[in-house]
Amino acid sequence: MSPELSLSPDKLVARNSTLATWRKEVLEYYRYRCVSCSSEDNLQVMLIVPEDAGGLCVLANSTVLCRDCEIAKAAVEQSKMYGKPLLRPINVWISRKLYDNLKLELGQRHGFTSMSSLVRYMVNRVVEQPDLFRDLEFYQDRGTDLKVNLWVDAHEYEKFKRLLVEKTMTVTDGIKALMLLYTTDVAPSVGRK
Repeated sequence: MSPELSLSPDKLVARNSTLATWRKEVLEYYRYRCVSCSSEDNLQVMLIVPEDAGGLCVLANSTVLCRDCEIAKAAVEQSKMYGKPLLRPINVWISRKLYDNLKLELGQRHGFTSMSSLVRYMVNRVVEQPDLFRDLEFYQDRGTDLKVNLWVDAHEYEKFKRLLVEKTMTVTDGIKALMLLYTTDVAPSVGRK
């Protein structure tokens, strides 16, 4: 049985509920983490179906996004509206050591001009040949020294995310694992050839 609804001054919420209790309920349900990247910082409780389209402030129509993922969502929506290539921004915190290793490798002979181009390539490889990356969850970089802003293909991102969910990994952990895998395994083998 669904809760009765009443019109509050701001939004339609469940009777005997306030916006504050609705927000708290949603945050608790999602364990105070962004549903996209698992961040615990700058969380926003949002409606899936907007109020303008008849969306209600109830748990079933709610989600939690961090500020970065909220901005990414808006960027994807805007690129769809203007017919631009669908690129999705991703923000990942990595260790200084991993960052330095990536910069060193990118500055050498491997053909990638940016971390975004490297990550786009690696995400595509995971999507195209997931069996090659069965051990991805074992590549761990727990660092949070530097924030790296990346752009990946939005369609590939969704496929990549589904594959990671099967491994019980977040997108952030998957991206960090790909970066670490590249610097520890791929780049050294390319350099030897």
